[in-house]
Amino acid sequence: MSGENNPWWKGGITPLNTILRTSAELRNWRREVFKRDDYTCQYCHEKSEKGHSIILNAHHIKSWADFPKERYNLENGIALCYDCHKYVHRIDILSQQ
Repeated sequence: MSGENNPWWKGGITPLNTILRTSAELRNWRREVFKRDDYTCQYCHEKSEKGHSIILNAHHIKSWADFPKERYNLENGIALCYDCHKYVHRIDILSQQ
């Protein structure tokens, strides 16, 4: 049961942000950022290796919301481990206060 046949169908009203954030273009951008940065956090230099894995995030240097034209620009991305990514966003929030 998909589309109009699904009882939860709401007429194809998927929010634009959901469509963009699940797009092939964003997945490709993310993969290219990781590849360019050699799957290594660019802050703490942690890298996934045999027996040691880290969670990497592709971070937008210029924010996704404020710079829509830069969303898929490879130069606007940086690979960060989970902890460094949280730290970068925390610094951003504190600097705005």
